[in-house]
Amino acid sequence: MRNIVFLLFGIGLIFSFPNGLMAQNKATLEIGTVKQKDKMVAFTINSSHRFVVGGNTYVLHIGPAEFAHYKQSFKSGVGSLVFQVPVAAYNSLKDGNSMYLTYGHKDESEKEMEAQSKEAQGSVWSLGKFSTKLLTK
Repeated sequence: MRNIVFLLFGIGLIFSFPNGLMAQNKATLEIGTVKQKDKMVAFTINSSHRFVVGGNTYVLHIGPAEFAHYKQSFKSGVGSLVFQVPVAAYNSLKDGNSMYLTYGHKDESEKEMEAQSKEAQGSVWSLGKFSTKLLTK
């Protein structure tokens, strides 16, 4: 009888929390702008949620290239990361390369990152395919 009381208490406790305290859905990310300024190209990535501020770092993967120099902000309900990519590195990128954002460095293959990007609470987001047409003046 005592075990049943604890079980019912636990179930009641779980359902008493409002939805806002439950785990959130994975943020939706998209490339905002890609602009060149001097010798750097700035990739802005916008999120439907704030980006985590913690002991790890975000990494932008474009094909085999990785970029981890960025600034972070949150304005009007949109989280943003602006990655700084040297023009020479930008010019070496190939159209059609897959783009991913990871929280932490990942050494996985493109196939593994694609699978992880589909996980509800994962730390990998697919950003589509790279194209030089993303660059705006």
